[in-house]
Amino acid sequence: MHKFFTRSPLDVSIELKGKILQVGDRKGIITKVKPQYPADNANWTDRPIFGSHPANAYVAAYRGKCLLFLRTGTPGVNTCVRIDGIEMEGQAFSSPSQVCKALGIDSERIGKVDYARGVITINFP
Repeated sequence: MHKFFTRSPLDVSIELKGKILQVGDRKGIITKVKPQYPADNANWTDRPIFGSHPANAYVAAYRGKCLLFLRTGTPGVNTCVRIDGIEMEGQAFSSPSQVCKALGIDSERIGKVDYARGVITINFP
C-alpha cells in the first residue's frame, strides 16, 4: 500500500478529490469520495478489503451494481474510501455504480493500487 493511503479515510478522501483515477486505458478526475469507517462496514467484514491481507482496491457487487473501494489506514483497521464520483471527457458520473461503469468495471474483484504524480492507477489481475 502506498503511504498516501496509510492515513485516515477522511484525510485520504479530502486529498483524492481532483486526482486522476485510471483503470486500464480509462481515466477520470475524482470528484466525490466517501470515507468509510468500521461502523459503516459492520456487514462487510468478510470482504477481501477487510481481511488479514487486505486488498488495495476492492470492487464489491451490491444489489446488482458495483462499488469501488480503496483501502486506507493500517492493516487490521476496517477503513477505506468509496469512490462516488468522477468526471471523464467532460461528463460527470455521480454515483458509485456509474463510476464503475465509466471505468469499465462490471464485476466483483480485487486489485492493486499504485500512486505516482497525482495519478491513482488500479491494476486488476
